[in-house]
Amino acid sequence: MIGGVNNAAFSIASVYNSNQKALEETLTRISSGKKFQGASDDVTGFMRVSSIRIDNEEFERARTNITEGLGVLDIAEAGGNALMDDLITLKDLAAQFNATSDTSDQAAIQAAYAAIADNLTDTIAQTRYGATQLIAAADVHTVTLDNS
Repeated sequence: MIGGVNNAAFSIASVYNSNQKALEETLTRISSGKKFQGASDDVTGFMRVSSIRIDNEEFERARTNITEGLGVLDIAEAGGNALMDDLITLKDLAAQFNATSDTSDQAAIQAAYAAIADNLTDTIAQTRYGATQLIAAADVHTVTLDNS
């Protein structure tokens, strides 16, 4: 009979230990708020969660790239608009220069023209995103007003 008691005690201890382990796993899930702690909980569910987590990371990277791309476009657009405004002003000054024969007016127009041309160069140099130059300075040509 002693052997039967030992076998029964071992069986009870084994059932108790497995129930205790299951209780600890359940309490761990509840306390963490996660349905899956690892692949041993539910392989299919764990794979789904892992796949969703990876997709979420990829979407986050894509969102970051789109945000940076929009930043680049905003800077390039602002630089382009500033250049366009200055070019329109230069065109108007050239027309005024050609319309007048007074040398003092022409000198004042040439000074304004030169100042705006310098502003164009500055705008091109400052239109950057980080270290990247957004407008190629090599494409700039110098134009001056000449009263001859």
